[in-house]
Amino acid sequence: MFTGKIESSEHYNEIVDMLVSGYNPRQVSKTLLEKYDEKISHTLLNNFRKNSLNVDAAVKKKLLKRKTEQKKERQKKKEKAVTSFDTAVDLQLQNVDKLQRLVDDAAQTKIDFKQLKKSKFYSPEKEIDLKIKYKKLGLEANKQLASILNDDSIDVNVNHDFTDFIDDDLVDKILKEEY
Repeated sequence: MFTGKIESSEHYNEIVDMLVSGYNPRQVSKTLLEKYDEKISHTLLNNFRKNSLNVDAAVKKKLLKRKTEQKKERQKKKEKAVTSFDTAVDLQLQNVDKLQRLVDDAAQTKIDFKQLKKSKFYSPEKEIDLKIKYKKLGLEANKQLASILNDDSIDVNVNHDFTDFIDDDLVDKILKEEY
């Protein structure tokens, strides 16, 4: 900026106050001459006002800066939301994969109940309870998958493979406590 007559004037603050308050450069020049016998041309005052005291330009510049910062902030929030959404989708996909593995395992895994019967802790009640819990686990995983995917087409067969391990005679004996 300027480092001249206006900035070095002992009335610098008053000059700035008058120009910012709306006095035109001719009025300021006249006031300085009459009041302080200080001669500063209206052309110099006009250039100073235009280049150093352009309030409108300073306001516009700050508004532009503020808008740019707000736009950047909105973009950051948008990116953060996208990242959060992507993270949530990835976590849900992991859950779907885990549930699908559980469904597959429950349907395909066979428990060696002959070996289980050799255990000193074996009881027919525990065997049946274990088989039912295992099948219910697969069934619950299927229900969870259907819920997550909002898919009514997923086949949840409650009778699926229950007959492969239930011995009706054994169940009757257990119920009658004859085992």
